[in-house]
Amino acid sequence: METTHEKPALPRRSSDVNAEWLTQALRAAGLQVTVGEFRRGRMGEGVGMMSDLEKLEVTYSEGDGPPVLIFKRPADNEANRAVADTFELYKREVLFYRDVAHRTPARTPYAYYADIDGSDFALILEDLSAYQIGDQIVGCVKEEAAAVMRWMGRFHATFWDDVEDPTLEFLPIVHPSYSSEGLMQGAAFGWDPMVAAFGDAIPAHIAGLKDRFLAALPTVFEWMAEAPVTVLHGDVRMDNLFFGKTVDQEPLIAVDWQGSLRGRAAQDLGYFMSGSLPVEIRRTHERELLRVWHDELCAAGVTGYTAEDAWQDYRRGTLFVWTHAVVISGTLDLANERGKAWVREMLVRSVAAFDDLNLIEFLELIESS
Repeated sequence: METTHEKPALPRRSSDVNAEWLTQALRAAGLQVTVGEFRRGRMGEGVGMMSDLEKLEVTYSEGDGPPVLIFKRPADNEANRAVADTFELYKREVLFYRDVAHRTPARTPYAYYADIDGSDFALILEDLSAYQIGDQIVGCVKEEAAAVMRWMGRFHATFWDDVEDPTLEFLPIVHPSYSSEGLMQGAAFGWDPMVAAFGDAIPAHIAGLKDRFLAALPTVFEWMAEAPVTVLHGDVRMDNLFFGKTVDQEPLIAVDWQGSLRGRAAQDLGYFMSGSLPVEIRRTHERELLRVWHDELCAAGVTGYTAEDAWQDYRRGTLFVWTHAVVISGTLDLANERGKAWVREMLVRSVAAFDDLNLIEFLELIESS
């Protein structure tokens, strides 16, 4: 069978993805196959707000390849695509899969094809349907949360206080960068729409913090840029997490790297713990779960960072990720009922974390300084 290892050109239109193109993409990934035909199907409602996802069910006329692949391309939704362009989300994800994913033992999907040109991109990814995908609306149980904390510990440890490699320059620093400027502007623009759309989930004492929160943001962003910094996933929530069902599978695989960046690990911690854990599970187990993460750091050789450092960072990170809650709920087109439902749950949980962790203390500290 004649083969080629040259990667095919980026498909600009959906019709460009045909059997010949897919054959070339898989051969460039090292698979000696010829695609006979494939069937395309859109992924479920509420999946991939910033991109469009398709499942490709493939049959081969020659060779033995994966029967199912995931094809990811830019969102058809113009409002969300504009946000993706502003924050360079597509570039971050493609280059992460291409240049970074293989460096860490924390498992990510295998990428058979990854290419980008401006706001056009395409990814062909490993199918993870044999795993159990998380559900952001339901949230997670303690055991799932522990698996996520172990995964994050391994991932953060890989790049801990070591992010100056030129191959990581495509990842923005949390501050100052286009990412921080965009988030601050998005928080200012999105606060009132967030309250208007989800007012039943946001009590008056939180809704009324707008001016104080926005005024504190420059200092909060500076906190998140202080050493030690690492590479962050940026969107650690249940819809992006696949849990192994059997002992021979990976315990956890994390997808969707559009929000990856460089910053303090507290961002990932605060985002996951305050947004994905049901309130009572977080209240009961958050210190124990943080120890799981901290133990993974220590096991990987990280020193000079105590469990108390982790706790205070987690609190600051939870305050910081209110910017994400505001931008997601107040500026994005959520497109469908499931998208609205998971954002509502995120806000309810984040409000509870704001109060439980006494995050107003940080605003008062900033105001008095």
